Amino acid sequence: MSNITSTACQVKQVAEQHLSVGLTKCLWSPKMDLLLTSNTHGHVLLQRHRSLQRVWQLLPHAEHTTVTGLAWRPDSNLIAVGYHTGLVMLVTLESGTEVHSFEVGEGVTSLSWHQYSQPVAALEKDMWSEYMTPLPASDKWFTESHCEGNSDDPTCWQNNHIIRNQDCLTLLVVGTANSKVLLYAFGFVHCATVELSNTVPRAGAVIEAQCSDGMNLLSIIVERPSIEGEVSENPADYTTEGVHVTCDIAVISEHHKELYLLARKHAEIQSLINYATDAINRLREAWEGILLEMDTKLDAYSGTKEEGEVSADFLDLLVFGYSSPEFHMFLSNKLSEKGLKKLRQTVELGYTNMHKLVVKQLEAVGQGLVFVISQMLGMARRTDRYGQLGVEESVVCQSLKEAGAFLLKTGELQQVIGTSVRDFLAFIKWLAAVHLRINGLQVTQELAKTTQQETSHIMGFLHDTLEEVVVDKYGNRHRKFRLEGVGQYLSEEELKTPVNASNNPWLLFLQEHPEMQDLPLILPPRRNESLIQNYNSLSLELTRMAERSVHVISQNIRVSCGVPLVKSTSETGLIVSQCCCSNDKMNAIIVPKSFPYMFFFYEWSTDLNDVYLSCTDASVESIQAIGAFYFSRSHALDLQAFSSPNVSIVSEEGKKQPAARIIGAQFYSQDILSVLTQDFGNVMRCLFVQVPVGVLRSKASLNLYTSYNSNVSDDISVPACVRVAQEAYERDSSSLKQNSEAPLDLSARLSPKAVRTKEQLMCSTSSADTSAVLDSSFVGKISAVDLSEAIETSDVCRLDVAGGLLAVSGKRKVAAVVASHRRTIVLYETEVDDDEDDDEEGEVEDEERIQEEKKE
Repeated sequence: MSNITSTACQVKQVAEQHLSVGLTKCLWSPKMDLLLTSNTHGHVLLQRHRSLQRVWQLLPHAEHTTVTGLAWRPDSNLIAVGYHTGLVMLVTLESGTEVHSFEVGEGVTSLSWHQYSQPVAALEKDMWSEYMTPLPASDKWFTESHCEGNSDDPTCWQNNHIIRNQDCLTLLVVGTANSKVLLYAFGFVHCATVELSNTVPRAGAVIEAQCSDGMNLLSIIVERPSIEGEVSENPADYTTEGVHVTCDIAVISEHHKELYLLARKHAEIQSLINYATDAINRLREAWEGILLEMDTKLDAYSGTKEEGEVSADFLDLLVFGYSSPEFHMFLSNKLSEKGLKKLRQTVELGYTNMHKLVVKQLEAVGQGLVFVISQMLGMARRTDRYGQLGVEESVVCQSLKEAGAFLLKTGELQQVIGTSVRDFLAFIKWLAAVHLRINGLQVTQELAKTTQQETSHIMGFLHDTLEEVVVDKYGNRHRKFRLEGVGQYLSEEELKTPVNASNNPWLLFLQEHPEMQDLPLILPPRRNESLIQNYNSLSLELTRMAERSVHVISQNIRVSCGVPLVKSTSETGLIVSQCCCSNDKMNAIIVPKSFPYMFFFYEWSTDLNDVYLSCTDASVESIQAIGAFYFSRSHALDLQAFSSPNVSIVSEEGKKQPAARIIGAQFYSQDILSVLTQDFGNVMRCLFVQVPVGVLRSKASLNLYTSYNSNVSDDISVPACVRVAQEAYERDSSSLKQNSEAPLDLSARLSPKAVRTKEQLMCSTSSADTSAVLDSSFVGKISAVDLSEAIETSDVCRLDVAGGLLAVSGKRKVAAVVASHRRTIVLYETEVDDDEDDDEEGEVEDEERIQEEKKE
């Protein structure tokens, strides 16, 4: 058996840690000796190998939150964390800082992150982003977006952690509780949604989803309840099926270069939108600061007046030089010269900050959006490359118009801010002169001189600023100063006093030729809309453009009908592990927790030439190997060195249990399966078994090929689909406990309502009964195979821990075993040579790498 890879299971314990909180998940980094864990309190911890030293801890976003998914990006620089609330967070490796988060609308049940096998060629990469105007620094959140140092700028950190240095396409696959699978390019850009419920009746939570190396096929195992006739009134007896679903995602593999570039453009757009959102928030803060200063200085007088009286008093003083006694007392006593200077400085500084925010940030965002969307317009005109990804010229043109309108509105706001500053300075100058005259002080020549134009500016300021009455939630009326000239642009209402553009020649030209406004590159003059309204319209149009791509890509993904694999009770569930092999095969291991004395091995092709999906005439689901395996006491599993005082455990019925209880199973690599079983002689120990996948493949008891039968029952609502209702094991478990020598009869059959076999059994084993036991619609019978005789002594190692959870990594040659009570974790190094010295070179290299990334 030359094609079977074997390994010596030399295991050495390197660390052990006792915890106060139980662990729920463990996942090794594919690139570094780092372990990611989650606990029952919803915390996520990153720990080092050997020492189990904590690097960082991520706290949950809310109380009573459960972590339901963990995934490493293939380069290990980013981590995805999924919660039962539907939130998915992306955090950095160095510090666990959140860099992005999104909601999927329902509970997350699985996460996996995959990378396309080949990088994008240098000529295919984005060469235009470096020419985009860099976003300026911000006092609060932003730094130079193209700087070399560490930055919190959304554009910068997304380039650094999500987009930057990504030479090939990566896909974050998110499975949900309602049978949906969502695909996110780079873990950031939503590119497709797969609705399994449309094809698989009664589909439930997604247990696991795995992409092939070439990203042409998506293998999904989803949970669904049994048919209504099999549902029991007792919840403990309520059975669920593990159903395998194959998705043809060739649209992604065939256009991976285009999707790579398109996702980068959408990421840049989202970065700019995040930047603009923060800039608008700080623009509002600066404006509210000006209003607060005005309210503070004039509230002592305005609080005693009725609506409109404050403005009337200022206008009477300006036009007639007359003021009421109360107003005269306010100007002489309450409004000091020092207070006027402070008011001028504060308001002028606020206007200056607003002007900088508009010019240096919002205008830069508008220019950047026009720049990026213009590139997407060029993509849309390449229908041969980007048409299958939903990039349409009409949709992109509309987004370009909205970006241009937003850019024009920022220019208009600059003009309004300049006018408001001018009017305010004229008002303060006049008010200072009035204050000096009332107090009998000498007025300087500069203050005494007031031109007619300045008087017009003062009247404009009084008209636009003073005053506004608002009603609070308790029905009380309060007076505040509105600064309507600028404030109207920061509300979600139409402008009350639009800028006078009657002499604008371009607007006059468009009014005379209204047909010009329908041209693709003519920006619409939306004179009556506020900045916030323009921003909301822009966001909606950009969302529509992104959703168009999601819709088209999702339509181009074809989904096969579900193939039931095994059954289990709804309360226990299944242990599932999938692995993509280099020979266009996908292997899967399933352990039903309701009967954890055996595991099922499946192999199917990832070559779309072998798997035909959603065809009009025929549909083929190519499950090329199915096998059921268990471990009994043998020479390899019952060595004298492993012997214990009790040579067997007793079941609840008082009978000896000949088969080992399987605690966990996970692919160590594409050639080796790691299985953790309970020790035969001591429940406080477990056995770590390395099983070559070649052994499983050679002893698989069924090669199954199915073809579409036109007489499929009405249980399947989608036409031309395959339904292989393989009932996994309707067994008599007592016979397993009583007789270890007899083969395990699983009574695996195709459903009488389903399809018929195209070929009979093609693989037989000496340890299982392969004689045909005919069902009404299926020829053949699956018998479980005892792997104990096929396992070498060097493939088994006894561990001094009562195992409850297993996590292995063949790339890092490590294993983690969590105790059954989930409060103890033990780390092991695998494939250890006897003469190998204990050194920490790998850990030192990882630590140096993390430190270098922090410095960057």
